[in-house]
Amino acid sequence: MKQFKALIIKDFNIYKSNFYKITIIFLSLYLLSVITSLIGYYHHSDQGHIFLNNLSINSHALNGFDLSKGSFVFNAGLTAIVSFFFMIFTISLSGSALNSDFEYKCSLFHRNLPISIWKISGSRFIITIFGSFLTMLILVLFTSLISNIVLMSIVKISLTYSLLGILKVILPYTINSLLLASIAFFFSSIFKRKALGKGILILGIIHFSIVYLNFLFGLHIPYFLVKLAETISFHVDSHTFSQLANQSSSELASNIFASVFNFQTFLKLLYTGILFVISTLIMKYKEITE
Repeated sequence: MKQFKALIIKDFNIYKSNFYKITIIFLSLYLLSVITSLIGYYHHSDQGHIFLNNLSINSHALNGFDLSKGSFVFNAGLTAIVSFFFMIFTISLSGSALNSDFEYKCSLFHRNLPISIWKISGSRFIITIFGSFLTMLILVLFTSLISNIVLMSIVKISLTYSLLGILKVILPYTINSLLLASIAFFFSSIFKRKALGKGILILGIIHFSIVYLNFLFGLHIPYFLVKLAETISFHVDSHTFSQLANQSSSELASNIFASVFNFQTFLKLLYTGILFVISTLIMKYKEITE
């Protein structure tokens, strides 16, 4: 356990600059959007006051939609932006998780340490993937807190629905990001450098080869990329969100958890575990032969 804890600390020290940079970049963009919105509001202050007054007057209902529950849609949209931003970041970071030793020229040092390759691989998996998720969660809660404080000064909102809006998006995004990051993690165990780019290129070649074979010989070979897209896809429909927001909080919570904790999610987690095991075995094999 002490070895694993030491590995976690070491890997965090290696990757922490990435977490700091992405946090600063995102907060800078968020601050810029807030400043731009305030400038636009004060520049058109007359129209802005009229709009806010109309919102206040109609805060109880708008075409049957309770604006006090509109925080569900608002927070879901805000969380989607942050989650997508960090999905890309997590995949990028995972694409160099197992081959970073070659970049830092310390592969021989790590291979001669009396530490299990499973501990090394597990530590990097936790830091690159779950470290990114933790950073994302902190930023989601921070931006939602600030945005909801501003929103509360305009219309009546429900904090319960705000939290449910966050959960509605962040749970499926996290699970899908976990699967995609595991694929990138797998690529990093195969290629020493530019693993993510090479892995995407190979998947593209395989996909178009299958398209060519199916067209040329009339075969029906499944398309991996299409199956992957179907596996990670989840629909974000504004009408669906509006309908969900009109449900009671208990019904909404049940709906959210039922849509996430199902057999499809189990398969995604299973694939993630399989990819982790295969990636670690590849690294172990390379450690023996190289």
